[in-house]
Amino acid sequence: MATFVAPAPKGLVKDTNNTVLPPEFYSEASNIRFADSSAKKIKGHDQVFGTPTVAPYFVINWATGTNVFWYYAGTAKIYRQSGSSTHTNFTRASGGDYSTNLTAIGNWTGTIYNGLPIL
Repeated sequence: MATFVAPAPKGLVKDTNNTVLPPEFYSEASNIRFADSSAKKIKGHDQVFGTPTVAPYFVINWATGTNVFWYYAGTAKIYRQSGSSTHTNFTRASGGDYSTNLTAIGNWTGTIYNGLPIL
């Protein structure tokens, strides 16, 4: 019986029909990372940004120049994390806390529009 030897993996391509992918590309992968021409099991994760001030219901990343910010929204406030373990309250200055209904449609959402984050 013939034996198939797969070539060294080159990576993951999810947006193409898997029947047309060359055998060195995967169409689905979970808990692995590609390095040194092989697929390696991820051994775990490390906490990077410290504990959030509130439970995040929405998270968005925004970068400008060399500054990278993570914004996360709780039930009533927005916080910004800027690469250290400092979490700054970024809730609007006037109008008080936000009012959300986290059990129905219309929860937090956001985008980057014209280079600025909008939540």
